[in-house]
Amino acid sequence: MKEVSIQDSDVLSACIEAFRIFPVVMVQFPEVFGLMAMPNMEGVEGLNRVKSRLPEKLYGSVIGDLGKFLNMITDAGLPGYLNSEADFHKLNKSIVRIRIEDSARSTSVCLNGTHQALLLHEGPVRDLFRKLELAFESISDHSLFLGHAYSAPLCTSANISGHPDGSITSLDTAREFGEKHGIPLLLRCSQQNTATEKGSYPVLSLEKSSIIIERNGPGLADLISRFESGLFRYPADK
Repeated sequence: MKEVSIQDSDVLSACIEAFRIFPVVMVQFPEVFGLMAMPNMEGVEGLNRVKSRLPEKLYGSVIGDLGKFLNMITDAGLPGYLNSEADFHKLNKSIVRIRIEDSARSTSVCLNGTHQALLLHEGPVRDLFRKLELAFESISDHSLFLGHAYSAPLCTSANISGHPDGSITSLDTAREFGEKHGIPLLLRCSQQNTATEKGSYPVLSLEKSSIIIERNGPGLADLISRFESGLFRYPADK
């Protein structure tokens, strides 16, 4: 498995070359290792093979162009507390779930009319996501996104689906996992995982007047502090 720094000038070319070999690559974040795939059925099937996917599991994406992600939100699903892209960036380092269709349709990347994606702040990682989103425009399967012309890379945690140890946070374990499953490329976003909290990012559902905490994760308390009190709720409070 080849390793390339996210800051390498040839990182996009390395990704494109790797995707010609296999539809999945691995990404190192400070908190956790993830898998990234092409936004079509080839990418879905690649993730299914690598993760030994459980039937009920779905996949999200990574946000490159935030405007394109937000354009999928239905009028009925527009949250009243987020009025600009700057407001949305307060959700940095979380997986954001939005309603993209007023229906209960599901696909391999949508659940009951919703889709979720990882939002990271601007920088080399986000730049790469944006460039891959453009590169994938011609191969994206719009039916996966309920008809939306969306082409961001698919993303999920790097582990076997439902594994009791959870997401991979160790570089040695990530390398072993990648080699075992034939992943051709590991994108190194940092030389060391320096985050004080490790694990999969929190999942947040954006509703009209509240944010539902679907899953806890690193940095959630700090994220909540960026917003007015009482906005965040757990599913039982709905």
